[in-house]
Amino acid sequence: MEWYRTPSGKKLVRYALSSVISTGVSQGVLFLTFGVLRLWSAVDSNVFANAVAVVPSYYLNRNWAWGKRGRSHLGREVLPFWVLAFAGMGLSMVTVGLVQHYGPLITSSHLEVAVMVNAANFAAFAMIWMGKFIIYNRVLFGQGGEGIGIISPAEDEELVPSLGSLSEMAVSQLSQPFPGTTQDIFETGTIDFSNSLKQPSTGKTDTALLSKLQED
Repeated sequence: MEWYRTPSGKKLVRYALSSVISTGVSQGVLFLTFGVLRLWSAVDSNVFANAVAVVPSYYLNRNWAWGKRGRSHLGREVLPFWVLAFAGMGLSMVTVGLVQHYGPLITSSHLEVAVMVNAANFAAFAMIWMGKFIIYNRVLFGQGGEGIGIISPAEDEELVPSLGSLSEMAVSQLSQPFPGTTQDIFETGTIDFSNSLKQPSTGKTDTALLSKLQED
C-alpha cells in the first residue's frame, strides 16, 4: 500500500526528513563541542546542541512538512513547540548525564565516551519521536494553512457553494406558492405541482421534471 502518497503519509515522510536534518545538526554540534573541542561537560554540550537544532526543526516542520505560511502564532505554535523541545531536552539530559557519569568507568577514551554521549542523545529523542508527530499534526500545525492535506481557500470555494448562493436558493424556493390548497387535496386526492415548477425568471414549466413526477 502506497501510504506515503496520502496526505498523512506525505507529512510523516517530510517530518522524518526534517528530523534527520535537525538530528544531524544536534549530533554534529554535540560531538564538536564535547568530543572534539571539549568546551563543556556532556550535559551542557547536549543542552547547547539541542537549542541550536530547535530553530531549523521548527521551520522545517511548520513550513515544509505541514506547509504552513504566514506569521507564527506565539501561543498556539511557538510556545508549545518549545515546551516539546524542552521535554525532549530534559529526557536527553538524563540519558546523557548517565553516560557522563558511567562512561569513564567503561572506557578511558574520551572519544568513545563522546560517541556514547551522542548515542544517548539520539536514543532520548527517538523515544518521543512518534508522539511529537501526533502532537504536531493534531495540535500545533494540523489546523488551517495551506499544507498537505489541507484544503486551500480557492479549492474550498470550488467544492462548496458560498453562503450567499445558498441563501438566495433558499429564499427563492420559499417564495414559491404552495402547490395546491388543503381543499384541493381533500377534494381531488392529488396535488398540482405545475405552479411550483415554473421558473421565476421565465414563468415556463419544467416539462421534463413534470413528466417525471406524473409517471411516478
